[in-house]
Amino acid sequence: MPDYAAMERYLGRCLALVIRLDGVLPSDSLNLAQELMEHGEPAEGVLQLAWALVETGSQVPSDIVSDIRELTAEVIAEEHMPAGLDDCALDG
Repeated sequence: MPDYAAMERYLGRCLALVIRLDGVLPSDSLNLAQELMEHGEPAEGVLQLAWALVETGSQVPSDIVSDIRELTAEVIAEEHMPAGLDDCALDG
């Protein structure tokens, strides 16, 4: 039986990244990520945020990069993650 509370917590953490990245990433990237999350693809939404960070050359606190890695760890293969994601961490 699915653990709906755990799924809701996971989705909440994913959506929190969108909020934290508001003002850092372009609104179209944030909107696409949020749309994916709200339509049952939260890990894909987080992946979209990762790619947007790398493509825009954004610098963010290291805990954001850590959260991205944690939220995608078991569902997105490493080869699909953008190279250079760790370089986006300010203190990493």
